[in-house]
Amino acid sequence: MYEFEFPGEEEQPIPKLAIGLIIALLTVVITLVILTGLQQPDSSTQDGVIEFMLVTEEYDPSQDVVISVSNATLYVPKDAIHMGGSISISPRAPNLFSIAGETGWFRSPVVNVEYRDEAGALYPLVTFFRPVEICFKIVQEQWLNYLNRPNEYQVQYYAEKQNPPRWEALPMVAYPEEFQLCGQTDHFSLFALAIRSHPGDSFISATLHTPQGPYVP
Repeated sequence: MYEFEFPGEEEQPIPKLAIGLIIALLTVVITLVILTGLQQPDSSTQDGVIEFMLVTEEYDPSQDVVISVSNATLYVPKDAIHMGGSISISPRAPNLFSIAGETGWFRSPVVNVEYRDEAGALYPLVTFFRPVEICFKIVQEQWLNYLNRPNEYQVQYYAEKQNPPRWEALPMVAYPEEFQLCGQTDHFSLFALAIRSHPGDSFISATLHTPQGPYVP
């Protein structure tokens, strides 16, 4: 049977310009999706990922100062420092400045504490007139392990002026109710909670007592 073809019914080819616009639009959409995914913040629970967070607190010599980042807390009592300024604390990568040949110690968390004057310049030397404590909070399972093997836990500071530089233990105090292990320090530095996976010869004992506040005379 003969079929009639009416004008306007034949298929019209899509103009090349329209195809180009569609491709360009799809390219833009895909690019935006990729960029959005890249801008998502990394989870702080990922291994090896440290979310940088600088916490700063003005220090008034007439008042106690408590400053925290993550599970690290710095306690500075009033009149500990006679110079006005600001204290900052920030996390650093686990096992920072590991000592070559050293085995058994795992340092995490690691935090850096600095003291700056009102102009923002770093104080090269700060003298403490009262003890300052840097504390690390651990979970209950770690606390039970600490009670059984206290020689495997230390609060350390990085002695960068030693030759060679090394991590050294601070006198330690334990606060059972808060699950906190605290090091008493006379200067600001890099600090770390160090856990030894196997018993060793050297250790630092902890003093267990019920805290009456950040500082007990």
